[in-house]
Amino acid sequence: MDTTTELEELGWAQTQFDKLLLQSIDQALDDLLGERIRNQIFDYLATNYHYGRDEIPQRIDEFYTFLENTFASASKTVGRTIIRRLFSNLGYEFVNVPGFGFFDYLDAARGRFARDATSRKRAAPIRQ
Repeated sequence: MDTTTELEELGWAQTQFDKLLLQSIDQALDDLLGERIRNQIFDYLATNYHYGRDEIPQRIDEFYTFLENTFASASKTVGRTIIRRLFSNLGYEFVNVPGFGFFDYLDAARGRFARDATSRKRAAPIRQ
């Protein structure tokens, strides 16, 4: 497989992962705070931080900092709920790993999804 195809596969995997991450954030915020508050959070980010909901995957560090600043110690619960939803949406079993935080789980999920996605695409039959 050439480098261009591998880059395309990784780009596709990242796009799909980002969609599932956003879905997981929506679900977690809805579960914990309700749809109205979730929408207010996204409006607040757009107004005060100048990025919208769709940009969160590319600015996840800033988003998590916002959660920490907004929810203080409860941000760990929000983060853990997002991660649990993400693992579920990816079809992975969530396993509590001592010492792992939000970004450790996120990196693990992202890496596994990229590997799984490229393996599935390579194993797909060629259509003519």
